[in-house]
Amino acid sequence: MDLSKLVEGEKARIINCNNYRLMEYGFVENTPLTIYRKVNGVTAIYLKRTIIACRNSDLKDVYIEKFVKKMDNLK
Repeated sequence: MDLSKLVEGEKARIINCNNYRLMEYGFVENTPLTIYRKVNGVTAIYLKRTIIACRNSDLKDVYIEKFVKKMDNLK
């Protein structure tokens, strides 16, 4: 799944990034992140104690794995 598909508040872990410029900003393998805000084709991401704003078209090059909440009371 690519990063542009997440909604505000969702958390994920980066699996792969094919955009060299984003890699320089810290979008590297196994880095956790949280979607902070999405407005008009721009997404603000909380990554490594920093909020970074990126165009959604650039985020399609970042592949992630969503964190899933575990529910202990399911049987």
